[in-house]
Amino acid sequence: MENIKRKLEVYEILFRKYGPVASSCNITELSWLLKVSERHVQTIIKRLINADWIEWKATPGRSKKAQLTCIKEPIEACYDCVSNVVDSGNTDSVLNILSFGGRNASIELKKYLLHSNKTVPRSVCMPFHREIGSLLPYNAICRTERYLVTQIFQRLVSIENDRICPDFAHYWESNPSATRWRFYLRSGVVCHDGTLLTAQDAVRCLNKLITNSYWRSLYSNFIDITSLSEECLEITLLESDFHLPRLLARSEASIYPVHLSADKIVGSGSFLVEVLSPRMIRLGRFEHYALTLPLLERVDLWVYEEWAKDKVCAQNQLSLSFPEKTATYNSQYHSLFMIIKKQGSNLDSSNLVTYENNNECKTLAFRLFPSQIRQEVFYGYYRQTDIALCSILEESDRLYSRLAFLSLYPFKNHMIQDVDYDLFLNKVSDIKNTSDVVQAMEALDLLYSWLQQIGVIEIVKKESFELITSENLKGVKVNGFGWCNLAQLWIVNH
Repeated sequence: MENIKRKLEVYEILFRKYGPVASSCNITELSWLLKVSERHVQTIIKRLINADWIEWKATPGRSKKAQLTCIKEPIEACYDCVSNVVDSGNTDSVLNILSFGGRNASIELKKYLLHSNKTVPRSVCMPFHREIGSLLPYNAICRTERYLVTQIFQRLVSIENDRICPDFAHYWESNPSATRWRFYLRSGVVCHDGTLLTAQDAVRCLNKLITNSYWRSLYSNFIDITSLSEECLEITLLESDFHLPRLLARSEASIYPVHLSADKIVGSGSFLVEVLSPRMIRLGRFEHYALTLPLLERVDLWVYEEWAKDKVCAQNQLSLSFPEKTATYNSQYHSLFMIIKKQGSNLDSSNLVTYENNNECKTLAFRLFPSQIRQEVFYGYYRQTDIALCSILEESDRLYSRLAFLSLYPFKNHMIQDVDYDLFLNKVSDIKNTSDVVQAMEALDLLYSWLQQIGVIEIVKKESFELITSENLKGVKVNGFGWCNLAQLWIVNH
């Protein structure tokens, strides 16, 4: 494989020596300058000509002068190389290329992103401080992964500011007891690869959740999912749930074609995946999106761990350039940080405390449990330990985000005593059987208060999200993931 960094460094040596004008030189001079053999100089010249970086007009004769012209600035040549490897998906080498000639990769990456945004109008950068995990809907557990899933895939319905909105389904209804639901689907919905999204796809995806080892406890109320026609499916429940559409708006309930795979992310949402790599994810506008077409053409999420040291970059951020004037938006949604402990125990009764692998939980664990053994666990992967430090994200739907946690956390046979566990289940069922969402939310708040009273939950922190964006980026409404709907963004004075 070609060493692009070395080729750029050689080109920069020539550029500094001869500049961007036609200059006279010969092979021997270049051999001395580059500290290589005269035979290798010939190879270098051919490579630089093929890259369209230089023009070389030779004159017959070993010692005759030739005419060398450097066509572009070295940094422009570098950006061309970076763009080529990004477009090919080989982003692992980006930082190495940008560091040619001893440059600082972090600074040069920001400069490249500014250059890239100027080259492609209506494009936005998402600087991020850790590698993004799986974007398969049923595997996406962490906050930003779940957010990206909502931008790439459709669900039967979506949630915006606690309000249920049509998505793949344009209408839905239930029987009076809310145990049988019908969803009427849009026809002609096209996936990113040109195939049609069907009712059979929806049935298959939801059935996958019922049997999924992680999600099945949350979807255990499902008895049957049936396609009644190409444009209608029916869901039968074991118990009433007047808020089922809110459950089906969650990211893991996304609908996708059968040929989805870890290296081929295919949805039908507003943005399609153009580049998927550990270093960068590129989302492009999907021109055949069934709902309102995004105004942005491209969104690049760049990963560079060093940005975690920069407080601004470590926060959620959407940028048009670096540096720039910014605006800060606050979310009306929160993340709740809680201590979960076995009923009847106290915080000093266990030597082991597990905490989720985010900075907030880590800081709280070291402050609240300085003398215990602390063990970091992945976010959302709950273990049966006597004491755990966990968090809940409201994800733009306060009701089902908190209900979901009560289903996913292993309270049974461990945290809550048998005599209270039946009461706990009844309280959850009563919430789902309360048709008015305001009253259901009030009942849910009372349930969490009861869990605190019996000593199972202690809420230690409540924090809202901040999103920092370019002040020229409009349409920003921070959601419960701490990001915003990319399809609603637009740019002024760009």
